[in-house]
Amino acid sequence: MPNFRWRLTGGYILDHETYIKDRVFTNITFNEFVNHTEKNNVSYWTDELLRSRIIDKDPFEKFYYLNRYGRSPVVLTVGEINKMIEEGTLEKVFIKVK
Repeated sequence: MPNFRWRLTGGYILDHETYIKDRVFTNITFNEFVNHTEKNNVSYWTDELLRSRIIDKDPFEKFYYLNRYGRSPVVLTVGEINKMIEEGTLEKVFIKVK
C-alpha cells in the first residue's frame, strides 16, 4: 500500500483506513510491484507471493481507533491530535485497541 499517511508527534501515524488485524509490512518496493504486475498482466500479487515477502506481522506498538459508527462525525485536525498525544489525552477521544 502506498505510504500516504500523516506523521504525528511521537512516532504516531494517522491513517483513516488501517485495520489492526490485516496490516503487515513487506519488503516489496513500488518498482517491484509494478514490474511484476506488468510482466504478468495482472493488477495484484498472489497471497502466496505476498506472504513470502512479509517482514513484520505486528507492525504497531500501539493502536487507537475513533469509533463514530452511528454517531455524528467528528472533525479533528492533525494539530489537535498532536496536542492530545503531547498532553496524554488521546484516550479521551480514541479507543485504545492495542
